Amino acid sequence: MSSERTGRAILSALLIVITLFLVVNYFAGGQEASLLSWLLLLIVLTALSLVWTFYEPAQPASTAIETAQKAEVAAREAAQKAEAAKAAAQAKAETPAEPAPTPAPEPPRTETPAEPAPAPEPPKAEASAEPEPEPPKAEAPTPSGEADDLTRIEGIGPKYRDALMSVGITTYAQLAEMSLDEIKAAIKKAGMRNTASMSTWAEQAKLAAAGAWDELEKLQDELSGGRR
Repeated sequence: MSSERTGRAILSALLIVITLFLVVNYFAGGQEASLLSWLLLLIVLTALSLVWTFYEPAQPASTAIETAQKAEVAAREAAQKAEAAKAAAQAKAETPAEPAPTPAPEPPRTETPAEPAPAPEPPKAEASAEPEPEPPKAEAPTPSGEADDLTRIEGIGPKYRDALMSVGITTYAQLAEMSLDEIKAAIKKAGMRNTASMSTWAEQAKLAAAGAWDELEKLQDELSGGRR
């Protein structure tokens, strides 16, 4: 209830109280004409006050039209939203589900052919028993001061030959009389590294010093880079 309507109600209640007071006073014995006049006036005022309190003026026609228009617009918007939601739900229901992607086929595996196993080396034929050859003819000894070609010993190249010569080993006979440790020490002294073929140098040098070139060649055929 608004403050204006509350004020009206208070005023009407006050008039009713005054009217009741005058009515009670009138019936209690006061018969004056003036009192009756005031009583009638207050009754009329009280009736008018009640009508004024509970009377609600009618809204203007323009206000009613605007209210109706707003209600119509709101109803239209609600209907449009409902139609849009219905259309979206229908479209979603009609849309077919996307098929699952087909996995790409795997490329055929090309099997790498296995590498052929290396052919086994043919076993070295054992030297057949041969009659003892005649002792080789001894070559004339090397003249004093003349060096032998040490590179004929398998495993001795130009560098190792120079290394041996630098420490005074220049002939097959000298090399044949050396032990493996002495050969290694000589090579190390010359500033070179040891090699696995050193183990056969003295043996080859002994055949070379004796002039047994066929036997030396046969021995070298059995070696690999001067190594057994």
